[in-house]
Amino acid sequence: MSSRAFNHPPKRILIVCKGNICRSALAEVILRKEILDYPSLQGVEVRSAGTENYNVGRGADPSAVRIAAEHGYDLGRHIAKQVQREDIAWADLVVAMDRSNVDRLLGLFADLGIKDKVRLLMTFAREEDGDIPDPYKGDYTQFRNAFVLIHSACKEMVKVIAVQES
Repeated sequence: MSSRAFNHPPKRILIVCKGNICRSALAEVILRKEILDYPSLQGVEVRSAGTENYNVGRGADPSAVRIAAEHGYDLGRHIAKQVQREDIAWADLVVAMDRSNVDRLLGLFADLGIKDKVRLLMTFAREEDGDIPDPYKGDYTQFRNAFVLIHSACKEMVKVIAVQES
């Protein structure tokens, strides 16, 4: 999980957190926008989902919507979903927000042999693994701090993919 390089640059990226209304939703819109800056990455698809089902069908958390809008990202149409076997099979790369979601993914989908395609998002922002704290039910400062980490890591991930793609 700590390596930044890929065997093959991913064309389909699944971003995962616990409920899919804060962190993974933010990462999805950030990645989609960042990819636009790299002509070699056109065609890379990004989706998000949560490991738990309690937010399925809900929109993004209002604080996530607000912080996204303040930085030019639109979460207005986001609808939370729970990760399914089809999502895992679809993805070339599964990016989790924290170790608990990595563990949950590896447990839920152990029979799919996904260990090699699951990474922590923060691996791309720095050489060591790290968690992005869940701001859910936190104050706006916690959402802002999570956004900063997610944004930085997403920008770096896109750079890593673009270098390998060229």
